Amino acid sequence: MPRTSHRRRSCALTAASIACAIGNRFRAWLVRISFHLALDRLRSAKRREQRDVLWSQPAHQPPAATAEDLAASSEFQVHLDRALEELPEKLRLVLLLAAMEGHTIDEIASLLGIPVGTVKSRIFVARKQLAEKLRCHVNITKTR
Repeated sequence: MPRTSHRRRSCALTAASIACAIGNRFRAWLVRISFHLALDRLRSAKRREQRDVLWSQPAHQPPAATAEDLAASSEFQVHLDRALEELPEKLRLVLLLAAMEGHTIDEIASLLGIPVGTVKSRIFVARKQLAEKLRCHVNITKTR
């Protein structure tokens, strides 16, 4: 009987030491993950601050638009509107939801009740078709 009691105690101690080792490893992993997330957040904030300072300087402000620029812009807007109208409805819808409304791909998928992959492919195809339709108009606008 004392032998069985000794074995039980030994097994219990072994199980406790394994659980403690796993707990320590998990705790170390969790601390490491938390540390890296905090570090990433600090770096991101620093980059954002540098970018804001850089773009607030007058040298990086866009030049004032000339009358010619405004005319070319309004002409391009007409071509853009026409090219958007020519896109198939299913492509135009996902493109407008993403680009104009600012919805994420997941939001668009849930709004339309379609898979995320379908939303991604439709946005890709819509952008490609729109770029092809506007390619000649962009070159005309740039040469002016």
